[in-house]
Amino acid sequence: MAEKPQPVRALYCAVCSLPAEYCEFGPDFQKCKPWLVQNAPDLYPDLVR
Repeated sequence: MAEKPQPVRALYCAVCSLPAEYCEFGPDFQKCKPWLVQNAPDLYPDLVR
């Protein structure tokens, strides 16, 4: 018997309300950058450097 599928937890940006992976395609990426550095540094490692 197959295992039950588990739900995926998505991280949504508090600035633009897009999933964090898509902030760079939104209209406010410059405003999102500080939030992303603090809350999702693994998604945009170039911002942390």
